[in-house]
Amino acid sequence: MENTKNTKNTILAKLRSMDIDDLYILTELLNDVTPAIICKSLLVSAPAISHRMRKLDKLFGPGLYVKTGSSLKLSARGQALAHKSRAGLEVCLSMIQTPES
Repeated sequence: MENTKNTKNTILAKLRSMDIDDLYILTELLNDVTPAIICKSLLVSAPAISHRMRKLDKLFGPGLYVKTGSSLKLSARGQALAHKSRAGLEVCLSMIQTPES
């Protein structure tokens, strides 16, 4: 029982350390969008994107992406996570969109 509680706390801690922008970044990388374009979309600097990528590395382990020149290419594991991110964003969007009458 204690082990289950620790696992749940670990999962919740990871979830709390993420935000919508992290999901957005992964989803955009799935679409082969460059970090420079993501910066413009989120109105943040390149160092801010780098910081978020390091945070994702810390949360999920290294190897989610490979740097290729000025772009980032998702690994197979990164792509799998990005697909889940896309699904998460869609759920979040459905929560805030008002149904049309």
